[in-house]
Amino acid sequence: VNYGQHLQNRGRQNVFPAITDLSYCDPPLIYHPSDGGSILVFELWSGRLLKSMVGHFSKVSCLALRPKYEELYSSGTDSEILVWEPTSHMGIKKLEPQKIQ
Repeated sequence: VNYGQHLQNRGRQNVFPAITDLSYCDPPLIYHPSDGGSILVFELWSGRLLKSMVGHFSKVSCLALRPKYEELYSSGTDSEILVWEPTSHMGIKKLEPQKIQ
């Protein structure tokens, strides 16, 4: 699958995307870190960009999913860890970041 020009990783660090469980989400999604402080959400099989979620001030490097609680954790070079959770049952379109205290 070609995820196109949206993916940006100009640094020397590895990035760690997260993929939804194939039986949990239809279509399955891949959450990919980006240099611009955002998380890009793609359909896994088609590569279609669904959403760009912004919350970090610099490069996002690592993502982890916690599907039982519908949470996505992100960290980056801004030294922040954000928890993303749906604010309604509308799916990924209403995700808002929360700082871990």
